[in-house]
Amino acid sequence: MIDDTTRDQTPKIDISRLEKADIDGTRHMQALVWQDHFLKERGQTVSLLFRSRQNIEYYMEKDGGAFFVAKLDGELVGSIACHIWGKIGWFGPFEVHPKHQNRGIGKMLVARAVEYLDGEGCTTIGLETMSTSTRNITFYSNRGFEPRKMTYVFYKDLSQDNPDKPDSTPQQPRKMTQDDLPLLRKVWNDIDPGLDYTAELEALDKHDLGEAMMFEFVGGKGEQQDDRFPNHAILHSYELIDGSTNTILKLLVAENTDAAMKMLDWCERRTVEMGKRGIFLRSYQGTGLELADFLKQGYALAGVQVRMMMRGKEENTERAHISCWSG
Repeated sequence: MIDDTTRDQTPKIDISRLEKADIDGTRHMQALVWQDHFLKERGQTVSLLFRSRQNIEYYMEKDGGAFFVAKLDGELVGSIACHIWGKIGWFGPFEVHPKHQNRGIGKMLVARAVEYLDGEGCTTIGLETMSTSTRNITFYSNRGFEPRKMTYVFYKDLSQDNPDKPDSTPQQPRKMTQDDLPLLRKVWNDIDPGLDYTAELEALDKHDLGEAMMFEFVGGKGEQQDDRFPNHAILHSYELIDGSTNTILKLLVAENTDAAMKMLDWCERRTVEMGKRGIFLRSYQGTGLELADFLKQGYALAGVQVRMMMRGKEENTERAHISCWSG
């Protein structure tokens, strides 16, 4: 959540990298921001929802520790996390304390994030925000970002799923290994020049976030070695929010829609095996997957966001590609 900087009262703010001593303060500030958002935007009173320490530590250590906080007289009043996937840079979550909004703090944090991503050589810089928030879209547009495409947020409740349904996955996937990386990097670069998810795979192991799997289908053809396309997915099973009972599909790359749906089926089964209730994922316009594909799979549309870019070309690929620029 952001501030619209409508008043020219920029305070003296110190922006620095998040340190472990600031994690709890950051989590509390973020929870206050979202509680305030639900009350002001939706008229709903909700309990404080805290990001897990595991999530914050994952973000603060990935990409060289590019998680910045804003402090006013020692008080933590804002934060922004940067992410780098090769030459693709984006930021989120991004929040400013409700009591300190409209003072230019958000503008300073975004400027720091863009400066960092630019300095790291990112040729694409962007974010995703709520498509219904004219406030957010106006704020980012004034910072030089342009709305490009929609991102769909999906959720599937698996508590009522049929455990006896036929298994559509021809064989069990195997765990991804270091030997897979050269081929995967080529596939990622084919999807979007400069795209590289290696940082996510390294964080997966370091922070015990979930599983990275390789899928092979009988009859599946591709342009890669051995005439097999390297279908793969990252399924996050850790708690993004304290008390979460869901998994999150962080990444999925498949040769076609049929393969993608079979991989989704496996991720759903794995979610149930883990004792989780449901699964979240995000998919954006411009890939080989359509909104109707997820609805047919039993997913409910939980929200719509808009992808905004300061620089970079829009990605368009025939491959099924699930990922998001949302923290």
